[in-house]
Amino acid sequence: EHRETFDAELADARSIARLKDERGIYNDVWATGIMRKAILAAGRQLVEDGLLSDSENLIEADWAEMQSLLRGVMSVTDAELADRRVERMSLTWRDAPARLGPPLTTPPPIEGLPPEVERLYKALEIVEKSIRPPAMSEDAPDLTGTAASKGTYEGRARVAVGDYRFDQIDQGDVLVTSTHSEAFNAVAGRVGAIVTDTGGILSHLSIVSRELGIPCVVACKNATTVIPEGAMVRVDGNSGAVTILG
Repeated sequence: EHRETFDAELADARSIARLKDERGIYNDVWATGIMRKAILAAGRQLVEDGLLSDSENLIEADWAEMQSLLRGVMSVTDAELADRRVERMSLTWRDAPARLGPPLTTPPPIEGLPPEVERLYKALEIVEKSIRPPAMSEDAPDLTGTAASKGTYEGRARVAVGDYRFDQIDQGDVLVTSTHSEAFNAVAGRVGAIVTDTGGILSHLSIVSRELGIPCVVACKNATTVIPEGAMVRVDGNSGAVTILG
């Protein structure tokens, strides 16, 4: 009796399914780019007014500081903004703390909870352990990460960090990157395997790799710094091992 309603809702779900992955590109990333252009335009005006030496320094100001500068009030100096920019550009995600807030405390024992709740907590613990990045040595010759999509593949590494050009990635290359971004959807279909510094089995590129049926190893920690651009590598999505062949 609800077939008509079901069919209508199914059609709606199918029509917007692509937005799950592409929303970040068309909303978040796009909006960030528009905001950056606006800030740089304001920065150029401040350079003309003699308040800043570089329009990009305005990016380092907070909202209140931007408003003050545009009113001609030096709530922050050009030198201070330049120092912030130097510091920001020198940092990477590796410099971020493992967590924010107070230290974790030991959780209370789950014994004594209702059986259904205790079983749920045990299941969550199993999942948490399965996606936890493994400990590894910085100078390990072969990288070890979390196996996120099964299969073994050998190919040329393309280390996509910073402003890397996607047109440098050819059919069958191995994508090596630091984070999981929807932007890599543009090249995921033509790579033979994916290796990342961060992430878990539920991260974006992990899911995409399983959908495409290509090997993927995530949470290698330092793959983008250890694997040279253009090196031949073997990616074992069954064991989580990445071997540099030369």
